[in-house]
Amino acid sequence: MGELKLMKGNEAVAEAAIRAGCDGYFGYPITPQSEVIEYLMAEKPEERTGMVVLQAESEVASINMLYGGASTGKRVMTSSSSPGVSLMAEGISYMAGAELPCLLMNVVRSGPGLGTIQPGQCDYFQTVKGGGHGDYRMFVLAPASVQEMSDFVKLGFGTSLITPGFEQKIKTYKKSGCIPYFGGTLFEAFVIRDMFREYVEFLDKHEINLVEVSDGSYEIEHKKKLEYIRILSKRGTVISEVGSKKKDIIYSPGEWVEMMKSELDAGSLKVIAEARESGTIGIYNDDGSVNLPLIEEISGQVKLENVLWEAPLKSQQAWFIKHFGANVNLGNIEPKEIIPLESLRQGLRGDTFFQFLPENMKG
Repeated sequence: MGELKLMKGNEAVAEAAIRAGCDGYFGYPITPQSEVIEYLMAEKPEERTGMVVLQAESEVASINMLYGGASTGKRVMTSSSSPGVSLMAEGISYMAGAELPCLLMNVVRSGPGLGTIQPGQCDYFQTVKGGGHGDYRMFVLAPASVQEMSDFVKLGFGTSLITPGFEQKIKTYKKSGCIPYFGGTLFEAFVIRDMFREYVEFLDKHEINLVEVSDGSYEIEHKKKLEYIRILSKRGTVISEVGSKKKDIIYSPGEWVEMMKSELDAGSLKVIAEARESGTIGIYNDDGSVNLPLIEEISGQVKLENVLWEAPLKSQQAWFIKHFGANVNLGNIEPKEIIPLESLRQGLRGDTFFQFLPENMKG
């Protein structure tokens, strides 16, 4: 399995700039964004991609360096924090007048003047309304995106074999920062035909690095399933599904826990708790209500960050958010339900409205 690396937001942006092919970064240190240039200097991107990283003598100098770089057709960026961006305002306005593109990252700090070193959200109007003189507007990307709401994009069932424009679809997902993968049913369709090697070739052909291993439709001996997980985890990331799609196959809570733990040990990044699109099987009862004894057993024995609970129904999503918090891993979410689900997580719907209020307002 590939290495998992914990990064700060500033570091993640810096690494993304390298990978995205940024030609030049020109900046000046200021808290709380100094890690951007620190990370870039440490990574030596000139050796990886030829990217130039330069600490300017001031924010005014850095924005004018961007002006020069952009005017030659290069992809350039800088980063700063509130008072530093104010110093750049004239240069930003000149670049807008010349219609020159650049990337400007503002890690906002609180308060007027020098403000404080703590992050804040007080520069909204300065950002969206231009930042400098003149009637221009900037394209503004805030740190809230589809990627934050949905980390993995699943091409369900065997649709990857029959979807028109399939290759372009994968490219679009990857370009948007999402990670596409094929549903576990497709894995089972290959395995039942004794075509595991061909399945791996199919993954390689389409450069799919995230794989789902399941046995919900076709029963695979668990030892064999663990072997598949071990093999596939050596070429990329694996998530595995526990539970059957058939109502007549029932596992005890202890069996669920044992299978989940062994699959995580074999190399799965996360284990999926089966529920199907109906939400009436696996971890749920026939009426769609949660199987409380089962979920309590799993959550008490397996780390929550390692479990992805299938929750296709809003009532199920709300239940998990209320019991395990806003960042609980939820799956089997229809694309059209991603934003409504994020609203639940933010306490912006009636189901979770009171969940995130300050204690003194909960009455």
